[in-house]
Amino acid sequence: MEKRVVDMGINLFKIFPNTKYYFYYNEANQLVSHVYIQDPNDSLEHPVLKEPMNGMYYVWAVETINQFRSQGYAQQMLEQVIEKNKSYFLRVDNNNVTAIHIYTKLGFKYYKNSGESDQIMILYQ
Repeated sequence: MEKRVVDMGINLFKIFPNTKYYFYYNEANQLVSHVYIQDPNDSLEHPVLKEPMNGMYYVWAVETINQFRSQGYAQQMLEQVIEKNKSYFLRVDNNNVTAIHIYTKLGFKYYKNSGESDQIMILYQ
């Protein structure tokens, strides 16, 4: 079996009806990573950042199961779910060097300090 991303087709958040929840499975059909992608049509203002989304998709809750970390799964998953010609943004802790490295390799760039618990903003254009 090959690695694959599955759009779960479920809405966990009634206030964000177009948010997509993706699962990423490895070759052994084990769930290794998942991510939410919030559609900009779901909100004119991001509820946490209190800023307009301006047509950008919000990437949040990128998580990899502990035993599968540092094997490239999060990057592979994001490469499949991030669509060309769309803009994305996300928050990442300044101390999460591994995640910052992955996001930078994918084209995300530093945007600004979010002012919340030493978080920074990364923007994909």
